[in-house]
Amino acid sequence: MSAGIMHSHVTHRWGTPDTDDFPMVSLCRELMGGVIDLDPASESVFNEVVKATRYYSSPERGEDGLVLPWYGRVLLNPPGEEKGKPRQNFIPRFWRKAITEDIEQCCYVGFAMDQLNILANEEAHPTDFSIVYLRNRLPFRRHDWVPGMKDAPAKANFIVGLNVDHKKFVELFSPYGKVQAGPLARDA
Repeated sequence: MSAGIMHSHVTHRWGTPDTDDFPMVSLCRELMGGVIDLDPASESVFNEVVKATRYYSSPERGEDGLVLPWYGRVLLNPPGEEKGKPRQNFIPRFWRKAITEDIEQCCYVGFAMDQLNILANEEAHPTDFSIVYLRNRLPFRRHDWVPGMKDAPAKANFIVGLNVDHKKFVELFSPYGKVQAGPLARDA
């Protein structure tokens, strides 16, 4: 496969998808009460889909979502590693911020099941919360996408709901994959 077809290390800038087949952003918005207050790792082209009230953008505005405060209802699609750049360990750093920051709720988008291994030694693991293992791959969109370019990750994806109503999570996400409740999953 070419780098333009799969989520690769060519770029770490991949946008959160919302498609007719799987309206993930819309489902996350509904799960969190109808609004996404913050997307801490985004940029303008991706926010056209997410429609967060506020987003932080490192490439466009030099904003570091790991340093700036998080608040409200958060949609988090953490950046990946970029080929040829020093390793940043974005996955564990963004995960730790999500579980320690004073936020109402969060939908964490796991690009690949490998992230579950990367986070294996964290104090709180994604499987401790409401989680769905998706049946189909999410069509993430590269930052430099052009019409006709197909984006599909090479690996399976998952979504974690932090501080969300697990029953609502099940209702919204079970049509798209296997949903489980960990010990930190919440009922309304």
